Amino acid sequence: MTDAMILLPTSIDLVSEQVEATTDDGWSSPSPCEGWSAVDVLAHATGTLQTAIGSMGGGDSAAAPADAANASAMSEVVTQWEETAAKAADTIVAASPDQSVSTPDGEVPLSEELALPAADLAVHAWDLAAAGGRRLDLPDDLIEHVERVVANIPPAQLRSDGLFGPEVDAPADASRTEKLMAYLGRRRP
Repeated sequence: MTDAMILLPTSIDLVSEQVEATTDDGWSSPSPCEGWSAVDVLAHATGTLQTAIGSMGGGDSAAAPADAANASAMSEVVTQWEETAAKAADTIVAASPDQSVSTPDGEVPLSEELALPAADLAVHAWDLAAAGGRRLDLPDDLIEHVERVVANIPPAQLRSDGLFGPEVDAPADASRTEKLMAYLGRRRP
């Protein structure tokens, strides 16, 4: 397996740990993502993972993502994450690191296609922890992966609407993870 195929399950597990740690009333807490609550972050993470599953050949990447705004209960979004994470575990095991994926940019190796979802889910695990007032330090290999992915995004795209905000100052005692999150425009709410 390639780095992204190994790190994607780690990122999924980190999100799942934060889902388990979030109380029912914690889902409405603001997240480090401007204008998003914790449940909005989880809905987005679920959509990201559904797209990754589609890339691995485990389903329709255009499947309806979790929709926090239209869920009659926050538990629906949590349940959709749990079901999607379970499906992803099976799909990752069955996926071949040698397979190619059709993208708008042409055929790319599966490992390349999974690099962004692995990084995105790691960042959103941190967002969920921060929304819940918890500290999360990413494992070194995952921090390095996120740094590599971010370094390959052109600066104008990196700071564009809907991706990452402007860099913010990290606290003086910031961990490596917190410094990375500050670079990505995130601070604890």
